[in-house]
Amino acid sequence: MGRKKQILSFNDIVFEDRNTEYGAYVLRKKYNFHLTVATLSAVILVGLSVIIPYLKILNKTYTIGYGSGRKVVSLNMEEIPPPPEQIYVPPVMTPPPPEAKQTEMKYVAPVIVDSVPDKNLLLPPAEEVKFTEETNTDNISSYAGTGEDELFGETGSGNAYDYFIIEVPPKFRGGDVEKFREWLIKRVIYPQEAMQKGIEGKVYLTFIVEPDGSVSNVNIVKGVDKLLDDEAVKAIEASPKWSPGLQRGRPVRVRFSIYLNFAL
Repeated sequence: MGRKKQILSFNDIVFEDRNTEYGAYVLRKKYNFHLTVATLSAVILVGLSVIIPYLKILNKTYTIGYGSGRKVVSLNMEEIPPPPEQIYVPPVMTPPPPEAKQTEMKYVAPVIVDSVPDKNLLLPPAEEVKFTEETNTDNISSYAGTGEDELFGETGSGNAYDYFIIEVPPKFRGGDVEKFREWLIKRVIYPQEAMQKGIEGKVYLTFIVEPDGSVSNVNIVKGVDKLLDDEAVKAIEASPKWSPGLQRGRPVRVRFSIYLNFAL
């Protein structure tokens, strides 16, 4: 049999009668293997660099803030269900037996001016910022004051009508309470310290629009924390003047009830 013909490669021809154990011959011989490994490694690295950020984006929760890291309180206004009217029943008294020359005396039942609402009724299910209205049209909240005509008293004195029973409600910059809500949204800022401490909740307040349109008697009815309470009071006290409410054609004091919801 004849000998099999051996086909030499280009490398075998170039390195004939030369060292083939190491050096340039070995590098040339393994070139295709090294090229394949490098190509696969590059493809894997590029694929990971695209997939890993995409997976992080899918699992990431974003927190939206407004201006310099400050979080603005979300606000809204709605009616709050009124507390039930409490009817006072005077106790039955038995008159004493008559005595000689005794002056006749009549018993006068005490009259309740303001009913105290149940605290649980101050927690309506809705959120944000709300103005409350009550259904008892005879309910006029009493405030200590002086003067002969209390309902039409000067600023800071006399009684105040509730917002919903007034003939002509106060107007804020030519609009209704919606205008005040828009202004308050821009004014109330979540205190940075309260955010860091995780303090949140609803602050219940009342305030009065005076006959001259100024805002007074901003009072905390139910607070959360001094940081949130002070911010709520400060925002309302900074209110510009309103157009006063009118009753029988005369400017009167009108009381508003409101709560601000500070939520993280």
